[in-house]
Amino acid sequence: MKFKSYTLLFTILYFNVYPQQPQSFLEQLLSDKVEYSLTITPDKNTIYFVKTDSFYVSKPKAIYKSVKSNGVWSQPMKASFSTHDSDSSPFVTPDGKRLFFTSRRSVNGKQPVGSNIWYVDLVNGKEGEPTFLKEVNSDTSDYSPTTDTSGNLYFGSYRDGGLGSGDLWWSEFKNGAYKKPQNLGSKVNSKFGEWGSCISPDGMFLIFENSGKANNLSPAGDLYISHKFNGEWQEPFHFDEKINSIGSDLTPKIHDDILYFASNRPKNNINNWNNVDLYIISVSKLLDNFNNNNWSKTQCGFEFKVGNGITFLPDTDIIVISKPTGELDKLNKNQYSIFKLSFNENGSHSESKLDILSSEYTDYHPVISSDGKYLAFNSTRPNAISKVENGKTNIWMSTIENGSIQAPKYIESINSDFNDSYPSFTIDNRIYFNSDRPGGKGNMDIYVSDLINGQWQKPMLIEELNSVHSENDLVVDPEERFIIFNRYISKTNEIDLFISYNTNGEWSTPSEIKSINKPNVWELTPTLSLNGEYLYLEINGEIKCYPTRKFLKNE
Repeated sequence: MKFKSYTLLFTILYFNVYPQQPQSFLEQLLSDKVEYSLTITPDKNTIYFVKTDSFYVSKPKAIYKSVKSNGVWSQPMKASFSTHDSDSSPFVTPDGKRLFFTSRRSVNGKQPVGSNIWYVDLVNGKEGEPTFLKEVNSDTSDYSPTTDTSGNLYFGSYRDGGLGSGDLWWSEFKNGAYKKPQNLGSKVNSKFGEWGSCISPDGMFLIFENSGKANNLSPAGDLYISHKFNGEWQEPFHFDEKINSIGSDLTPKIHDDILYFASNRPKNNINNWNNVDLYIISVSKLLDNFNNNNWSKTQCGFEFKVGNGITFLPDTDIIVISKPTGELDKLNKNQYSIFKLSFNENGSHSESKLDILSSEYTDYHPVISSDGKYLAFNSTRPNAISKVENGKTNIWMSTIENGSIQAPKYIESINSDFNDSYPSFTIDNRIYFNSDRPGGKGNMDIYVSDLINGQWQKPMLIEELNSVHSENDLVVDPEERFIIFNRYISKTNEIDLFISYNTNGEWSTPSEIKSINKPNVWELTPTLSLNGEYLYLEINGEIKCYPTRKFLKNE
């Protein structure tokens, strides 16, 4: 069983089968020389790419165009705007209305030192006149422009203020104009060189080339990925053999679910370093495999202690946890706060407190929705209605907008004047949680609230799941096929895990997960991995991991 990461679900318009591994693309259009930097229009009927005679020796190059008609691609011809022998790096914007490219053509009669960024507008399949992007270009060399759906421009440059030979920069598109470019910082850029790059349509991750890092497979350049979380770019991860080869792997471009890139990898065990061809791979499959590979370093052997809760931001290397701060909160109890962990390539991690979620009270058990849009957690801070400091736990919720966590809000329609805690989301953002409000069967009971037109509805008690005991920490399968929770039985002082399956909207009688439950051990705060393959539990303050395939439907 495998769950998808719902931040990046694209509609596939060109392929009936996702390319699971890098595959050659449109070989019938390619020569035995160099083709690279392919971009494609949203309707998948027009491609642009660069063509030249040599990859390692400077030769004239131009942008070529091919159009598909009745399922057949036309013979590539030089694009109408590519009138100079130095045109490169075409990129069609996500809305298909503009094509950016680079060129060394003269500007106001003067020959530039290096390449500059230009664009043409695309109207009814025709390219307009080239326009020099004055707001962004420098007096050095600027290259590899791409944009997200908001129009923000990401590109490479040799300009002052960088960290290496070439750095990656961005310019915010606001009120119809580009703002002063900003360097993407030391987590993305290095003392070596960052070259061709492409921003994802939602602006949440960046795939780029690097040359010079010790773990590169090729001395000429390997592909890396960096994610944005809470407005900050994270440490990049190397794609290793999933994409990279001993040849050069370069000029990544993302369109819908496809990553297009160029490579001179060996073919049929023959090395021809001057034959650069075009390749494709599914973005969602690539990220799914990538996430699984990265988490495999830690998912069954975390080297840190967690006080209460662990959750994953989809399609990133980010974990959000809660743990004790070592101090007392305002209610004079041991304080818990919420932290972010960012993992490095070697499996080590950095840690920082998420101040926007933390208060002088106790904040714990964070959980992020499958689509990455909501983060909910438990808090003992006074609720926003009564403002009474009574130590009750309620559910607070933040939205995640453009990678930034917003200030949390008290959800009045879900919470009560009693304890409400341990939220868990489904893919359509129903929220399950427990509460000791009146009207239940036991001390704590499981409820569910639907999200309709942006509003959380009045919670409903789920009769089948509850008992005269206490149903506490819980996690629901995002597709609502099963729910796992622990049940506290006061007579024996035991807390054990139970599971219930959903069939046609009806929950089965909960049964113990006997393969996990142990006598005199409390199994707490269940959480599922993004792909659903692992169940995480807090046991004696440490994270334990259990493959779900070993107990689902086997209990």
